[in-house]
Amino acid sequence: MTTKLTLIAALLAGLSVSQAFALDAFSRPEIGAVSVNPTTPVTGEPATIKIDPAKNGSMDCAIGIDFGDGKQEFIEVHQGLPKEIQHTYDKAGSYTVKAEGVDHNGVNNCKGKGMTTFKVSGVKAPSCPSGWEITPGSVKKNGAFACRALPPAEPLKCSTGLKPYVASTGQIGCK
Repeated sequence: MTTKLTLIAALLAGLSVSQAFALDAFSRPEIGAVSVNPTTPVTGEPATIKIDPAKNGSMDCAIGIDFGDGKQEFIEVHQGLPKEIQHTYDKAGSYTVKAEGVDHNGVNNCKGKGMTTFKVSGVKAPSCPSGWEITPGSVKKNGAFACRALPPAEPLKCSTGLKPYVASTGQIGCK
């Protein structure tokens, strides 16, 4: 709707279609969605906060970011959005990150605002090395876990008279 109104107003003012669309190119970006990656960050490890545009523009602007943990940061946006920044949380819990256009250091505000709420975990998600898997039922609230070897991709080929086996320790062989 805004593009149609811009185009109509520009045409009524005697501008060409290309001049009308160029007007949008000289506008400030508008903040849209705010997201966090990973979706459940871990304390002490950086989380990436991404600010996507609702509508982009090419003019420089500034954004104030409230990380929800008492810390704030101001960033300048050059050449439009998206913009990514990293932040590390010290404590587990639920946080809301808010991004809002602000005037800062002589730079005009980006338009709009956005936010997202997510949880920060105090325990790193378990992972096993390649060829291993989490042993079912082994993950504990304090982060302890156990891994077991994955079964072979193909069945063992044993000599005549021998049969393949898998021991409870994860060892395989022919007997």
